[in-house]
Amino acid sequence: MKKKIIAVSFMVIFIGVVIGIVIQGTKPEILPIGSKLPLITYISLNGYDTLKTDYQYKILVLFFSKECSHCKYELGILNEKLDKLEGTAIYLFTADDSYLKSEEIKTNEALLSNRNVKYGIVNKENFDATFGSLVTPSLYFFSKDGILTEKIKGETKIERIIKELKKSDSPEYRVSGSK
Repeated sequence: MKKKIIAVSFMVIFIGVVIGIVIQGTKPEILPIGSKLPLITYISLNGYDTLKTDYQYKILVLFFSKECSHCKYELGILNEKLDKLEGTAIYLFTADDSYLKSEEIKTNEALLSNRNVKYGIVNKENFDATFGSLVTPSLYFFSKDGILTEKIKGETKIERIIKELKKSDSPEYRVSGSK
């Protein structure tokens, strides 16, 4: 009798997990590759601003957390290799509303002083609903036309970032937004 109860319990749990996986798999992806750059409002060092395509630069959006060691690495490598990211508008977003006034923002001086780099505070729920579930760091690559060409969750080497930025400049993304 006890074995039957245990077997039925495991069966119910297994079926529940399978149903959960199926339901999760049928949800449409938020911001799939080929999507247009979503307009999102953020608080910059100069007040409120909106993320938008200007058709002049490729766009790299990095969502980070100041407590995340992988995010600190990502910010540091972008700061160090900023010269290799020419022709790119970089948006560095966090949900930590104290970050712009913290001393920590000053540790990446090249990023802070570059006119193509913008720091911003975003509403986490709004950003999550617009860009999809967030892992920190999260990188989103957009072509000059504002077409999403790649998204990467987690720490990424600079070589991969450069490769994805070059890919986002290729003709098939500028014309159709698909591979």
